[in-house]
Amino acid sequence: MSKLSYVQRVSNGAALLDEVSPGWEKLIDLDILDLSDGHSCIVGQVFGDWITGLDHITSIRRSIWTDAKQYGFQYDAKQHGFQHDAQWDDELGSEIYEKDVCNEYKWLARRWRELITARLAA
Repeated sequence: MSKLSYVQRVSNGAALLDEVSPGWEKLIDLDILDLSDGHSCIVGQVFGDWITGLDHITSIRRSIWTDAKQYGFQYDAKQHGFQHDAQWDDELGSEIYEKDVCNEYKWLARRWRELITARLAA
């Protein structure tokens, strides 16, 4: 599968949240949005924390994820704009990795803010 754009990833995440928690965008405080924090990220703000949110989503979509694995589709938080897609590089080390993670979260957060702002204005 090719790497999805930030807009595609956030769009996928919004569609998933629309299914499992309609009206989720009204629960997001954009002033504290921080995708690197399990309580201030999108999933954390909707469900209380990252782990609880993933458990909730999985409990609703369990059969879909199980069946989808047979066809080469597997749930990936990255594809839904909830998690960074930075890759560790042994040659470059942690400094570059951490910079990449920060950039990923920055761009994802920007796209989430745009999507949520547009939805709330509609």
